[in-house]
Amino acid sequence: PVHLPILAVTGVGLLIIGLLSWCLSNPLVDWSTLRAERVAVNLALAAGIGGLLPLTYTWFATSKPDPLMAARGSSAALVAACAGAPFFSPLATLCLGAIVGLLVPLACYLVDHVLRWDDPTAALTVHGLGGALGLIAVGLLADGKAGQGWNGVGATGYLGLDGQGVSALWVAEGFLPDWPGQLAAQAVGLAAIALFGFAIAGLAFGPLAAATAILRRRSEASEAAD
Repeated sequence: PVHLPILAVTGVGLLIIGLLSWCLSNPLVDWSTLRAERVAVNLALAAGIGGLLPLTYTWFATSKPDPLMAARGSSAALVAACAGAPFFSPLATLCLGAIVGLLVPLACYLVDHVLRWDDPTAALTVHGLGGALGLIAVGLLADGKAGQGWNGVGATGYLGLDGQGVSALWVAEGFLPDWPGQLAAQAVGLAAIALFGFAIAGLAFGPLAAATAILRRRSEASEAAD
């Protein structure tokens, strides 16, 4: 239960500002083929629908709307939208945000009560679920209207069409889908990010965990000897 809902809601507001600033100021992004206003609209839509649906769900399920779950849903939807905000249509972003928002209560329950992981801030749900679904969504929802020449691919033409950008399964009228090529690329990227994250975490915290285990065993052995 949340004791100060204003802190959770304020955090979401700051996250919207922070993610929008981060997306628009990324030096690796070529904004000559992207539209900043599309990014801003998509992030706002994701935050709204991502928070509204879990709030409604908890209202019907427990007879009391849960602002903390709404904040988590909104945050997860924002993370998911960041992966493809320049490449999604507003309708596609609404669908993605709705799916992520509805999955957040289930994911929180699975992490807390089934997997029994100590995750009081729901970081695994917000960033893990949101990030994974967002990356995969690019391989399904990118409509081809943005990202011409993205990463040097299709600088003069893409799938035989001039002016086509990053494309997935469901594209805008007049464009050709890149299926399953874009989805495969997103899946490879997701696997690489996950392996990199686990490797860095293992190197950073593995020795500390091993040292803690050794000290605990020595302490237990000393108490048993006494």
